[in-house]
Amino acid sequence: HHFADCHLSRILLKHLATEPLALEDLELADEELHANLRALETMSPETISSLSLTFSVDRVSFGVVQTVDLMPNGRDVEVTAANLETFLAARLRDRVFDARKRSLSALLTGVYDVVPREVLMLLSARELELALCGIPDIDVAAWRAATTYKGAFAEAGAAHPVAAMFWAEVESWDPERRAQLLQWCTGTSRVPVNGFEHLQGRDG
Repeated sequence: HHFADCHLSRILLKHLATEPLALEDLELADEELHANLRALETMSPETISSLSLTFSVDRVSFGVVQTVDLMPNGRDVEVTAANLETFLAARLRDRVFDARKRSLSALLTGVYDVVPREVLMLLSARELELALCGIPDIDVAAWRAATTYKGAFAEAGAAHPVAAMFWAEVESWDPERRAQLLQWCTGTSRVPVNGFEHLQGRDG
């Protein structure tokens, strides 16, 4: 059994496994856009209307700005509190699929020629990552050292009794269970080449 020594994004894995994408998935691909869209969800109807957003996006190609509609005549449709969820879904679809439709379609076609789509649909994105990349050898000491603590744990950090018990428990686990925990915390079971310091959690 040969594994791919690489890191595949959660978005790509979800595409391969035909798993629905959520707004939270966008954080790993475009942190700024994700933050801006999340901010819209907390704004009042008046504030949303004052932004003068429409169902369109501007793309720059070879120095030329092109306005692309997210729906028929989207540049003429104002974003309001009433249609905000529709706008967020359209913006997500554009960023993770429509803007890269040609290259993504070519990749998916190539993969499905080797492994039928119906087979990959039986796996979740997490299961697919482990099947493709194998179970990594996770250095718990490095993980613990790179962890940022917040709230009641901020002052004591890894020395906090609860944190100490947590890491002792993780150290007792086998590699597969550690990988599953890392997936749950960050969305991936792989550690960046530069180490845990460059790995982003689900909450940023």
